[in-house]
Amino acid sequence: MYKTWFRFRANEIGFPGHTLMQDVEFGLVPGDKVLLTGENGSGKSTLLQYLAGNSFNQSSHLEFKGLPFATLSTSEQAKIRHVVFQTDIPYPKFSVIEFLEIAISISQSSTKKLQQIPDIFGTRDLETRFLQSLSGGEWMRVRIAVAWLTDAEIFLLDEADAALDTNYRKEIFKFLLESEKTLVAISHNPEIKDLNWPRKIEIIDQRLVQL
Repeated sequence: MYKTWFRFRANEIGFPGHTLMQDVEFGLVPGDKVLLTGENGSGKSTLLQYLAGNSFNQSSHLEFKGLPFATLSTSEQAKIRHVVFQTDIPYPKFSVIEFLEIAISISQSSTKKLQQIPDIFGTRDLETRFLQSLSGGEWMRVRIAVAWLTDAEIFLLDEADAALDTNYRKEIFKFLLESEKTLVAISHNPEIKDLNWPRKIEIIDQRLVQL
């Protein structure tokens, strides 16, 4: 049984008039690596919104170290979790290197960590380019790099692999799985699903099932 450190529970989640999941109970301990799968429309991205603290309902409760997540300040929440959604839009007027430097300036990360980014995430040839000029795969690599630079203890990735270039996808996820960060990732990709995930959870018949 997991001694939960980050915990979410709800009688149900979904939309008005449409229930996606019932009897939801989800917990994490530091360093957990969780792959979340399920059919399209089963509620994976919706669950991630609840885990991020962006959504809630009358029956839902999200807590970190025993404290209600909603009572924490925005800066405190940012140090707990960093979310990468597929729909995130590039910030105008910033180059890649400027964006990375901003991320490290507001975190406790070392300059050495910034210097590791090009080799880990393949951004060396992108540094002088503006964010809005990047392809979907390039922008996703930069966003995951920013997540890694932040102080956040938990990464929540919503099908980030779908946008990643094939030659980077597997290596980036292998790196994240070997890191000290806690990770929850949604994926449909067989290559990512076949990696060594300590925990795999699938949404089946509106419930979370540990595989």
